[in-house]
Amino acid sequence: MPLVQLQQQLFALLQIRQLFHIIAPRTATARSFRFPTRAGRRFSLSSINPIVDFSLFDHAKPIGTLADINNCNHQRFEISQLDGILFEELSTNRCVGYKDTTTADFWVRGHMPGFALMPGVVMCEAAAQLSSYFTVKYDLLGCDVVGLGGIENCRFRGSVLPGQRLTMMVRGTKLRRGGMIACEFQGWVDQRIVVTGELKGVPLFEASRILGRAKA
Repeated sequence: MPLVQLQQQLFALLQIRQLFHIIAPRTATARSFRFPTRAGRRFSLSSINPIVDFSLFDHAKPIGTLADINNCNHQRFEISQLDGILFEELSTNRCVGYKDTTTADFWVRGHMPGFALMPGVVMCEAAAQLSSYFTVKYDLLGCDVVGLGGIENCRFRGSVLPGQRLTMMVRGTKLRRGGMIACEFQGWVDQRIVVTGELKGVPLFEASRILGRAKA
């Protein structure tokens, strides 16, 4: 092989090696890295406290039915992601609801064949619907249709399988009537945390006008 061609190949290999080190640092460096935590300790799921203590409600005794939810929310059929309400407390802006998943749920066939997992976006939809239910029931925004305005700091920490009950908790943290409501949310399966995050709800006045006219 000519010397010039060999030099060109070596130079190309050196460039690739340098690029690889930029994109993927050495394994030893990656192993020694630790993400900082607020408490200065390694993060543990057991450190997450539920928004509502499990002793304050009874899964066998819902305080709200699907009919009660449908009086506040407009989602129906496959997109309805709440089956009942377990706890409400207006003084602290807290609410707990649940969704009983089944093998007939729309996401089971495609996500994923052979090992069905509830999609994270569906968990977030359940949280949004619970927040909407609470907001509309107590007329917090001055509008009877609430839309999802955004999701922040969302983390998926576990899985939800067909046949399991997803218990969703929300707590209102900020309210501007006629403008926006902010909530933190948690999802649990058998007292095991599976999702956490924050969401914003916004009033949909045009939808409220149209849907209100349709119901009349």
